[in-house]
Amino acid sequence: AQPLSPSTWQSAFRRANERCAKFGIDLAISPHTLRHLYAVHMLGLLLRQTIRALGRRDDQRLARAELRRLLIGNPMRKLQQLLGHTHESTVYIYLDLLDEAQEIVLAAMAEWDAQAAVLDRVEVAA
Repeated sequence: AQPLSPSTWQSAFRRANERCAKFGIDLAISPHTLRHLYAVHMLGLLLRQTIRALGRRDDQRLARAELRRLLIGNPMRKLQQLLGHTHESTVYIYLDLLDEAQEIVLAAMAEWDAQAAVLDRVEVAA
């Protein structure tokens, strides 16, 4: 199966937006909007992952390989690769979006953390 063409995606989103409008839902989403939302949420996750790893207790030193992965594979570089941007500087626009959507991102992170904690307890019990 071939990937959908950009025009097919645009048409699908246009029809979905029209259906939302019929129901009085003031929403206009495009594939590019979803790409930005993905980028903002992924950046938040990558930053949180890095901060968690760096914030270990003093008696839990990072192995040299772990430290190298954290420093070389920084969150902005990872996001650049995920989005397919040529230059890391292009990805910095998402930092501004992250600031604007901070409450949404933090709420999502809290929910994901709670889910991860439940999974950790299940794994320990097993």
